[in-house]
Amino acid sequence: MKKRLSYITLLAIFIHVSVFCKNVKEPEKEKNEANYNWAVTIKNGYFYPQDEVLRNIFCRCGGKGGYWIEGAVRYNLWKRLDIEASGSYFSKEGKALDGTTSTKVKIPTLGLGLKYFINFGSLSNNSEILDKISFFVGAGIRIFFYREENGSDAIKRCYKKTTAGGMVNFGFEFDVYKGLFADLFFDYNFKELKPCNCDNCRSYNENTGTCCPSSFADLHLGGLVAGIGLGYKF
Repeated sequence: MKKRLSYITLLAIFIHVSVFCKNVKEPEKEKNEANYNWAVTIKNGYFYPQDEVLRNIFCRCGGKGGYWIEGAVRYNLWKRLDIEASGSYFSKEGKALDGTTSTKVKIPTLGLGLKYFINFGSLSNNSEILDKISFFVGAGIRIFFYREENGSDAIKRCYKKTTAGGMVNFGFEFDVYKGLFADLFFDYNFKELKPCNCDNCRSYNENTGTCCPSSFADLHLGGLVAGIGLGYKF
């Protein structure tokens, strides 16, 4: 009888310990795995071009860069690794390098990349505040749709170029309330736009009588974008 009571007691203790360990491990698992499938984000930032040509065009109308708006949707692939698709738009008026001709530059983009999140709560001991903060880093490809419109008949009116480049990004994500979150992001895009080699793309063509846009020189479409975003996880 005593042996049976001992076995029952040991079994009860084992079950109690197992349940306790499970309750301890589950929060740790949640810290290492995302608790969502999809997330959408709207971002607003400031684009500072790497290329001096673009900065000189823009600064003639105030500021060397301009505002950048972006929308993104991402899907959780594995634990805290997400795949993200994005689309952005940048538009800025300026003056050509001759200082008189009005110019408008538009750079819509499409991007696809991976993001990895590190939750600060997983690095600490049960901190509710740190559980709401994550650091992310990512990389991917970006397609640039460069458009330049010039306001003079003496210069080639419209110049269009579509090309693919790359991007890297990092930042911080803050869980605000339930699925609502905000982020602070820093993106760097890179792609060099080679000049056109045809005759009518040189600085001046006697046959057409038109000057070429400032962007027909080597032009780097990349630069730094920094800003904030607001999103929702579901």
